[in-house]
Amino acid sequence: MLAHLDSRCWPVWRLHLREPLDDEVCQTALNHAESARTLYHAIGDESSAGALSCEIGLMLQSTGRLDEARTLLRGVLEQWQPRLSEPVEHTMAGQRRRQEDANVVSAAACYLAGVELEAGQYQQALSSVRQAEDAGKHSSILRRAEAAMMLGKILEAMPEYDGEEAEQAFRRAVQEVEPTDLLAARILAHDLLGRHLLKSGKTSEGERELNRARALSHVVPLVGSILIPDSGNGVTPS
Repeated sequence: MLAHLDSRCWPVWRLHLREPLDDEVCQTALNHAESARTLYHAIGDESSAGALSCEIGLMLQSTGRLDEARTLLRGVLEQWQPRLSEPVEHTMAGQRRRQEDANVVSAAACYLAGVELEAGQYQQALSSVRQAEDAGKHSSILRRAEAAMMLGKILEAMPEYDGEEAEQAFRRAVQEVEPTDLLAARILAHDLLGRHLLKSGKTSEGERELNRARALSHVVPLVGSILIPDSGNGVTPS
């Protein structure tokens, strides 16, 4: 089933699943990812290996192995964060290298924030997502949207919950992905914003965002039924 999803957006979806994936599915995905990472290392493609390490962290989190996920993602950050301080040549290749490095750092920090959020360590989660936002300035639209969505979720969960700041984070995510063809990310961004607005008592605005998510979900009919199970207010499976 997962093969039907845009591979660029799989980590985005996994960050925000409301139901766990089947353990066997997760373990199979983990095995494939670890094999692929070994191959990337073997051919010297460290950027792809780093990105896969981030996704492996998500898979470990999926199976409840939070400590392993945390250790892995911290290791990725220790390896890749210093690269962002290194000078790069003012060429297309240099800029591409900077973006690839920032891509790995932003992903690792964002996914680490998700681990800390699940563990109830809100300040650590907030620190990590800020790191993801900083790296995202040099990375892709998808990474910036991921960080914004994660920030909104963290702010919603914190005892000293700032509803306005959380709303602005979700709106930033929508603004990032709306002009793109990243349908899965667009659905999720509208869905998260809509749910947040409903919780805040902004019913008409919330329903409007959820309707946008529903409309987009018809373009990717399997996404709603697999990854956003209906919880009463959100995207209803097609």
